Amino acid sequence: MEGRSVLLITAFVLNILVLCSATPKYKDCGSVKGKVLAVNVSAPFVQNAFQLKKGDSVEFDVKFTSNEVVTKSTAKVYGMLGPAKIPFPIPNTDGCKDSGLSCPLKSGQNYEYKSNIPVKKVFPDVKVVVEWYLNDQSGEVIWCVAVPVKIVG
Repeated sequence: MEGRSVLLITAFVLNILVLCSATPKYKDCGSVKGKVLAVNVSAPFVQNAFQLKKGDSVEFDVKFTSNEVVTKSTAKVYGMLGPAKIPFPIPNTDGCKDSGLSCPLKSGQNYEYKSNIPVKKVFPDVKVVVEWYLNDQSGEVIWCVAVPVKIVG
């Protein structure tokens, strides 16, 4: 009986260690005027990165709470390659149009931002951290999330 208890405790501790060591799928990279609640990317998460297949489109969703009234918002995306921050063009930079958001946003309310991004065949096979920002009418950051991605052929 004592051996079985030790085995159960060991299994429990190992499960806790695995759960605690799991790589997060995103991190907040400087949200100021809002709070990120969840991030969903419509791509498989393999080897610590979302696998974005060339020729496909990827749905990117951020659930967040706005901490202010937002009358206008702008989305910006960057690829972080080492210390280099490279702007990434997205089809729609207007955060209040065709994104699931309808401005003005109210303070204290929860919202869901959505964007569909084409993964072009000309993109190189590369692992990169994508930083996605939603800024308010003053250019201040509502939210920023950093998401590890790998572009694959």
